[in-house]
Formats: sequence, C-alpha cells, structure tokens
Amino acid sequence: MNRRSGFTLIEMMITVAIVGILAAIAYPSYQNYTIRTRQDEARAALLENAHYMERWYAEKGSYKKTSNSWPSLPKTSTDVFDISFSTTAVNADEGEFRIQAVPKSGQGWLGDTFIELDESGNLTYCSRATGSKKCSLTR
Repeated sequence: MNRRSGFTLIEMMITVAIVGILAAIAYPSYQNYTIRTRQDEARAALLENAHYMERWYAEKGSYKKTSNSWPSLPKTSTDVFDISFSTTAVNADEGEFRIQAVPKSGQGWLGDTFIELDESGNLTYCSRATGSKKCSLTR
C-alpha cells in the first residue's frame, strides 16, 4: 500500500477557521488591555503632577505662579498623551487646578477619551462623544 503523509484540504480549512475564531476573540481583549495600560500611564503622570502642585502650594500658598500663569509641570507627556493645565473656568481660582491628559494627534485608537485630575484628587475619564462632554468620576 502506498500511504501519503500530509494534511487534507478539509483539515487545513478547519485549522484556519479555528485560528481565525481565536484571533477574533483575542484581538479586542488585547486592544482593551493596551488602552487601559496607556490610560494608567497617563494617570500616573497626572498624579505625579498633582503631587508637584501640592508641594508648590505648600511652599507658595497658591497653585499659580503668578495671577495669570501656572508653574511648569514636571511631566508634560507620555507616549500617547499630552498633559497640561485645563483651560476650563475652574483654573481661574488660585486655590484650584485641573490638569488633563489628552491623546496626541494620530492616536485615534484611544477614542475621544481624555483624563482630568483636580486639586481634590478627583480623577475623571471624559469623552467628547456626540459633541457633549460626558465624564465618569473615579477614585
């Protein structure tokens, strides 16, 4: 008898289908993990800046450098986020600050989410979805 070794076409098609199903399940989980990791890096940078601002306040008695300017932040970016003071009205008072991490241009895979941290330690994840600002508060 002449036996040939190898795979049949049907076996190969089943194997490719199984690999495709596993990839379809694994890729979204990997993508969510990557987004959470990048947001955690930004959160750590925001917290580092908040500690800096608290030390500044303890030494100077105000969060602002002058009535119109803020001190330079020690951490101004991560790999995918730019970090700066928010330009919202809450920053008008010398006893308050709000620092935000906004995705850099070209980081569309992060969506439209940005992260804000205020002087009270309130960390909010905000989305600019459908033209309105939606935020969820975390601690």
